[in-house]
Amino acid sequence: MNDHDNPLDQDAPCDGCGECENDHAAAAGPHAMPHDPAPPAPRFERPDRGTVVRGAALAALSCVSFFAAVYTLNRWGQMAAPLGGLFGTIGALSMWATFIHFSGGEKFDDHPWL
Repeated sequence: MNDHDNPLDQDAPCDGCGECENDHAAAAGPHAMPHDPAPPAPRFERPDRGTVVRGAALAALSCVSFFAAVYTLNRWGQMAAPLGGLFGTIGALSMWATFIHFSGGEKFDDHPWL
């Protein structure tokens, strides 16, 4: 009598012999990898030319926006604080986008539709 003859013992170890009725795919669980994992991505990839140009344009926008914020607050004082805040926010967000572009951009390969 081998380990597959006992119908009550569904947890019996099996090496995929094809003789038993244990569902080996279900036993692996829903998160089992159907293939080997992908090789790791290179540590650093140089961004393409278009990404660098867009990053430089965003850096220029950031500098101009910060200059406009400081100039607006110095020229018109506290009455222009909302406008200066708007320029400062534009400068901060464009600097953030600059860093994203210069570091190689965002990777969207964790989503199955992209």
